[in-house]
Amino acid sequence: MADERVDESPYPHDDRHPEEPRRNALFSAFYVLKTLMIMLYPFVPETMDRVRTSLRLPPEVFRIDELGVPVPAGHALGPKQEYFPVPADMERRA
Repeated sequence: MADERVDESPYPHDDRHPEEPRRNALFSAFYVLKTLMIMLYPFVPETMDRVRTSLRLPPEVFRIDELGVPVPAGHALGPKQEYFPVPADMERRA
């Protein structure tokens, strides 16, 4: 299931360490990311919606009762997006 997606990925992955701790770290990272996404939504809704889209989560994910609910194992992710674009006036100054 999840292993098949990783093996099909065009990107190399670091498999020098045991698989179980790597799975746990990935689970924890997505758990924290989802929690932060929900908590930051009131302050940067457009950006958190882009994160939600990249994670392929439904719009209902921003409900408070979704806090503490993990991303399901084997969940497919979408493409990476630009989350915090450089303002146009900043590009001109560079």
